Amino acid sequence: MADQKQEMILALNRGQPFTAVPIWEFEFHPWNLFHKNSVIVGTAFQNLPSNQQDKVLHSNAEVMAVCEQIQTGEFKGEVRKENSNCMTSPFYFRPKAVQDPPCLEANVMLTLVDPETKRKVKYAKIEILLYGGKIKELDVTQGQVSFNMPVNAMLKISSPGLPKIHRSLYLDYPPHQQLIETFASGRWLEQNNWKEFMNPGQVPWEAFAFEETEEVLSNVNWTIEIQENKRDALWKEFESLF
Repeated sequence: MADQKQEMILALNRGQPFTAVPIWEFEFHPWNLFHKNSVIVGTAFQNLPSNQQDKVLHSNAEVMAVCEQIQTGEFKGEVRKENSNCMTSPFYFRPKAVQDPPCLEANVMLTLVDPETKRKVKYAKIEILLYGGKIKELDVTQGQVSFNMPVNAMLKISSPGLPKIHRSLYLDYPPHQQLIETFASGRWLEQNNWKEFMNPGQVPWEAFAFEETEEVLSNVNWTIEIQENKRDALWKEFESLF
């Protein structure tokens, strides 16, 4: 078993100590001297509000990734314009005794419209589905209704004389569609001059637009024309199997 002196010598020689902290923790002090994004750990981290702790965790992860690249000789950039990112699941950062946070609930104001007349339907029924089961059923009169739903739930909508349709906030709500399409198409690279200095495989945290997504899905004002889209044909096939 190496003693404390041998552990320090090993760390200084860019090795991994047997009992001491990982090499990227050893790098924190010089990093804080030369880089604006300081590593925040220990009591300083615990004293932060929970919403700031999440941002700090990702900032710390970026520092760890760069320090590890420096250690192994794989880092090709310059520290002052460091672009690395470390993606992981937030579940790894939660104590075992802490329950996972509940899914975001959307406050929905929904208007249902006849696709031909463009007028509100007189009556409709909405089933809110989650994980394959119905969690709520709503009767809609005069084409409008307000309710709460988990953002990952599915709406099954039926109205006399019109086809049954399925809609989700994730795929069908236009403001969220725009966020998804901006990310999936790579248009996010046009922001902040990212196209000029981002390397292949690198995605800045801001590009995922988590705060914008929460804002868009928290309060939903949605008008739906009750007509089939491409996915509704697949829903028919799926439901015919049961």
